[in-house]
Amino acid sequence: MTKNIDFKFNEREIMDELIEFISKTYSSHYANSKEGKQTLEIISSAGLGVGFVIGHIMEYATKYGKDKWNDRENLFKLAHYVILLIAIHDFKRPMLTQRYIHDLMDYDEDTGIAVWKKNRGGNRAGDRVGSLDDAGYRTVTIDEVKHKFSHIVWLYCYGWMPNPNSDRPVIDHEFKPNDDDRLSNLRLATRSENNYNRGKTTRHKHPELQDYKGVRKTPQGRFRAEIRYNKIFKHLGVYDTREEAHEAWKKAAIKYHGEFRNFGTRGEK
Repeated sequence: MTKNIDFKFNEREIMDELIEFISKTYSSHYANSKEGKQTLEIISSAGLGVGFVIGHIMEYATKYGKDKWNDRENLFKLAHYVILLIAIHDFKRPMLTQRYIHDLMDYDEDTGIAVWKKNRGGNRAGDRVGSLDDAGYRTVTIDEVKHKFSHIVWLYCYGWMPNPNSDRPVIDHEFKPNDDDRLSNLRLATRSENNYNRGKTTRHKHPELQDYKGVRKTPQGRFRAEIRYNKIFKHLGVYDTREEAHEAWKKAAIKYHGEFRNFGTRGEK
């Protein structure tokens, strides 16, 4: 049908070049060479394929025109992910938009609770939206795809939803418990900032230290304080008591973790 079209911008040549580029890079996308499965196949099986692809489209689109990012190869990467989105998106399934979410549920930003507007699957109108996962976070399945409820809240209120497969950004719960989804308790953060705000661990090699973040016991029976910042551990000294080591860590947390610091106790900043 298109054989005799007089293309004005060398589209046919560019498409041939794009196909050649995809062919050369295709094997690098395999996550498991024994089974012959690509990374996108595995991610899509978990219901996260569309978000994964859109995240890469946004990444390459925003980099275009910046230093070293306006070359043809990165435009070809962008084009490839657009093709993949067309390939995996179920166009019979409603797009997850702010209007669509408003049609499905009512959300109260003061309580953090949403209820279904209509009977939906096994839920009846008025039922609370979502359920808790093993980590205590609320999730919700919409059109056979599971989402973090905090992301749906962000879409409900602001009209966009963070990409769950990207480090830029994620939704952080400022205070615990993890299902406190009041709008005032949600904020944007990088993955690292989100990790800074983790509470105390309940599974510690030395149970007597589970209430003392940033403290490790040395073989000599003393206590070493250290803090993680920018993916690097900083040594803060060795102390005679766990309390002293924890205080050293808290001072460092204020300096390095800023507003995302978490001393291990709800409300303590």
